[in-house]
Amino acid sequence: MKIREASRRYGVPRRTLQDRLHGRVPEKPTRMGPETILSKEEEQKLVDWMINMAKCGFPLKKDDLLNTVHTIIKEDERKNPFKNGRPGRKWYNLFLKRNPQLAHRTAENISKRRAVITKKSIQKWFATLHECLKQQGVEDILDDPTRILNGDETSFVFCPKTGKVIAPRGYKNVYQIQKGKGKEAITVLLFFSASGEILPPCAVFPIVRPPKDVILSMPEDWFLGKSDNGWMKSDIFFDYMVKGLDNWLLQKNIKKPVLVFVDGHKSHLTMKLNQYCSENQIILYALPPNTTHIMQPADVSVFKPLKSEWSNTLRKWQAKPENVNTVLTKSSFCPLLNELLGNKNLAESIKNGFRKCGLYPFCSDNVDYTKCVQNSLENLSNKAQDHSESKICPEESQLSDFDTATKIIKDIKQDLENCGVDVNTVLSVIEKQKLMLNESVLTIKSYNDTVNELSSSITIKDNDEDSQYMNSSVVPVQENLDENKGNINHGMQTLPNVLIQSTNTISSILTDNLNTPSPIQKTSATNRSINRIGAISSTEWCEFEIKKEEAKQQKQDAKLHTKMAVHDEYAFSRSKFTFTPKPCPACIMVVSTRSMPLMNNVLLSLPSVITVLPFVQKATFY
Repeated sequence: MKIREASRRYGVPRRTLQDRLHGRVPEKPTRMGPETILSKEEEQKLVDWMINMAKCGFPLKKDDLLNTVHTIIKEDERKNPFKNGRPGRKWYNLFLKRNPQLAHRTAENISKRRAVITKKSIQKWFATLHECLKQQGVEDILDDPTRILNGDETSFVFCPKTGKVIAPRGYKNVYQIQKGKGKEAITVLLFFSASGEILPPCAVFPIVRPPKDVILSMPEDWFLGKSDNGWMKSDIFFDYMVKGLDNWLLQKNIKKPVLVFVDGHKSHLTMKLNQYCSENQIILYALPPNTTHIMQPADVSVFKPLKSEWSNTLRKWQAKPENVNTVLTKSSFCPLLNELLGNKNLAESIKNGFRKCGLYPFCSDNVDYTKCVQNSLENLSNKAQDHSESKICPEESQLSDFDTATKIIKDIKQDLENCGVDVNTVLSVIEKQKLMLNESVLTIKSYNDTVNELSSSITIKDNDEDSQYMNSSVVPVQENLDENKGNINHGMQTLPNVLIQSTNTISSILTDNLNTPSPIQKTSATNRSINRIGAISSTEWCEFEIKKEEAKQQKQDAKLHTKMAVHDEYAFSRSKFTFTPKPCPACIMVVSTRSMPLMNNVLLSLPSVITVLPFVQKATFY
């Protein structure tokens, strides 16, 4: 197709097509508007830093970013249109628009103990679990989703957060009246199988004697727990495992043994429960400590969407005409939650949770290791260390080798001379080589410094005649540049002979202000030895509980022995003050007032005059 025909058919000016075909217009997309305060490379460096900080558990807020840019601009003395040199809302919004890989997210707080969890420790737990099942000969459990279960307790509030509402613009006092107590909640124990089935839940009410309407409102297969404060207790958990989980396994005709994953809460670690599970082929297996946000399906994919849907269900219930200005009560809680648990999408969320935690299908590679903040910190620290080491000149590192060799030769100088080695000659040769290498290092440093100064304005000359249209900023280099190049290094390659003005460089001030965190130092191990076990089964729990009871009994015996020793000593001290009256007409004794009650018989038997001075804590006999 000819240029004229293409111009006429597509409505593009003929001159524009000719410029494109002859290379008189750069192929890179043009950008409208003024240049940004930070170059494209600097903004990319800033974006990479923010992404790394977020992965390491130190995400930045809007003010953190603006303060960092303000510091860079101030230290670099760059001209900018900002008020007081600090970017504002407009720059921030445009920065996010230029970098769509960044977005506003809500950070989830995790403790320091959760932050030090590593990929290696989780993989070790998987290997230990597989070995434990292999020793018992029950590896087939891992292939049957109905025999793999997980459960935990969570709370459902009566008054969820309001969220965004519609209100008059500029009106400051926007309230929503809460129907009921703001912090009232009910604890519910939920168990799931890897096949997506939900076991009958157990609702724990903060009452000792539940009212009749609460009992009648509960579904038939539900369980009611009674607690003083509404929290999960070991007795409630034991009763549910016996009457709830075990009976459900029998009703569903599920093959035993089954594998039940629980966290390390103290209500799950009782001697009575461990003995029952061992006798009834229920393998209780503890998840790694401080990893429930990574390894527990209930926390990974079930509870969060369940609570979100609970808030929506509660608002819909309150919006009904018959429930306007009505408070959610304990008697209406269970039917409403039972309606929510019947959601069909919940089964798919349960399956995804077991898959994402690597429990079914059993595979440690399915775990989301990006949640292991410690690994991200170590990787970032190693990259920074490698980058700093890469800046060191190889010849410069060899200088330290010469110093080490000189020191060693001087230390063994006597032994070398005994073997006939001329030590002075060897040291002189090493010194000469060191001087030659030192001169080479200084030359390279001088060359690198000069290149860095000119790197922003040097390019290779293009022999094409049309290249002058490709970049309007290309200008010939002055004649004296060749003289400067010759002074850098006679043996080095000469510098190009065309100088351009370029702004795509990264300022050293920007790099200095982008600090990266160091890996988190692990704290000392906890005193509870149960948490130091990476994986623990029901049998091991029994052994642990037996040892704990034995240690407790030993402490009690030692305490009782100490009390008996003190009692014997006290009885001996009392026996020292038992006297037999003597016919002596007068005697003098000095005793403590603590022994005065013991001296009554002695005092009555003495015929002498008695004077008691309690304020000096002494008794004098005449």
